[in-house]
Amino acid sequence: HVVIVDADGNAETTVKNIAFNYIVRLA
Repeated sequence: HVVIVDADGNAETTVKNIAFNYIVRLA
């Protein structure tokens, strides 16, 4: 799964994407 990093380096968005991808992996 690809974790999309915001072009602006938005840490919050990155963390949310990592969490989302982690949940998807467990599904």
